[in-house]
Amino acid sequence: DGTKSFSSIKQVDVANSNSNISVYPNPAVEDLNLVVSTIGNAHLKYAVMDAQGRTFINEDEGTFENVFQTNIKLNNLQSGIYFIKVTVGNDVSNLKFVKK
Repeated sequence: DGTKSFSSIKQVDVANSNSNISVYPNPAVEDLNLVVSTIGNAHLKYAVMDAQGRTFINEDEGTFENVFQTNIKLNNLQSGIYFIKVTVGNDVSNLKFVKK
């Protein structure tokens, strides 16, 4: 119908961690932005999974310093509820997002 809607950015402050993680937009249509900020250097991995635990995207981005940002293509995913598991060093965060 041509209407557009926007969602707020979800930021997660991991307890006892020096990392902040943001994913947007939510819901996502074709792309999901992942932004991770930390103090100093950290190793980053992320995986996109469905509610049944099937992994569709699995990336090891290696070590980054202070801020990491990427655009994740969701073209191959069907509409539904997904989770992105982000590992920064030894800290693991799971964030839910919707693919339209």
